Amino acid sequence: MFNFEREVKRAPEHRAARPLNIETAEAFNLCGNARRAKGQLDAAIQDYAEAVLIDPAFAEAYNNRGVAYRMKGLFDLSVADHSRAIRLNPGLASAYFYRGLARLYKGESGLATNDFAKASSLSDDLEVEDGSEGRAHYGEDDLDIVALLHGKIFRLDPDSADAYFLRGCAHLDKEEYGMAIADYNEAVRLAPNYGNAYNNRAIAYRKKGELARAAADFTKAIELGPYLSFLYSSRGETYFEMGQFALAVADFQAVLAMEPDNAKAKENIEKTRMARGEHKE
Repeated sequence: MFNFEREVKRAPEHRAARPLNIETAEAFNLCGNARRAKGQLDAAIQDYAEAVLIDPAFAEAYNNRGVAYRMKGLFDLSVADHSRAIRLNPGLASAYFYRGLARLYKGESGLATNDFAKASSLSDDLEVEDGSEGRAHYGEDDLDIVALLHGKIFRLDPDSADAYFLRGCAHLDKEEYGMAIADYNEAVRLAPNYGNAYNNRAIAYRKKGELARAAADFTKAIELGPYLSFLYSSRGETYFEMGQFALAVADFQAVLAMEPDNAKAKENIEKTRMARGEHKE
């Protein structure tokens, strides 16, 4: 992860304009960081909210809250907070970097590439070696972007959950499921509430045919929230493959409760009910 205190020191002019109760705002920010490190994301988000309420110009607190939102899978909120941090402190390299991560998870690889390039231009720690394979294809292929990011994050912090998550994504896309699972294992060890890592590990387990483990990981991702329809859909499909048709129907109905016009969920319910008529549980 980025060293946020180092980033603050690089732009002292942004601290000069802080109100007199800056110490209180910074205390909430530091508390949020500690809680986020423990996986207490909701509590951390509340701490960051208190920090920016006290000091609306506290770019680092918005930036940190954006990280917490991303860890919860709330990518739109994450992008919004990092964008606010950038408006307050255009020189904050980590804000561009983390906004790029959120955009990458949203599938906005072009915008993500722009953010990573900007972050690299602002911070020596993000500089990419000339002639690297990733640099040759930077911005052209999602797998190369992921590989490039993985290297950057590891240079910043070898114990970063994001680094393992991103390398796991690269392995998953290459159908290297065992290696993907190993990286996601490390990601959730370092960040026990990393919902996206549980979801992706579930996908890898399902691809390997380890359906019970896949269902358990989808369940963990659902428990961590937010309640995203695709998680229920994926778990429902896994239950269907396991022959647990009642559980499958319950998950597909949960999808419809969130998205009443979801045609795939309706189709899955009908398919499961037909299967239940042919097979006794």
